[in-house]
Amino acid sequence: MLLLFQVMRGWPEGVIQPLVLSVQARAAGRHQQGAVVGLRQTGQRFTSIAVPPIMGAIADRFGVSASFLIIGGVMLLLCTSVALIIRRIGRRGSLDESLAGAIE
Repeated sequence: MLLLFQVMRGWPEGVIQPLVLSVQARAAGRHQQGAVVGLRQTGQRFTSIAVPPIMGAIADRFGVSASFLIIGGVMLLLCTSVALIIRRIGRRGSLDESLAGAIE
């Protein structure tokens, strides 16, 4: 049973991880790809170090199920804010390009 669930968990992860890396590689220029991979690894290491003690403190105070909800809510807010920032930057970039085209 454990082997079955490990395969069910590992197979999608093995498909998703190369997709994530290819999206990052396409989004960054040739000279920035190493920095993008390094930033991704730094973020993953930081969260693997910081989240367990924070979640433990929340679980001590509010309970285990509440700690999952609180951490999930915080992560969702962080993802939403990053998405909004990226969207704003994309709009600004397209605006700059259209203004540059109008000036020429």
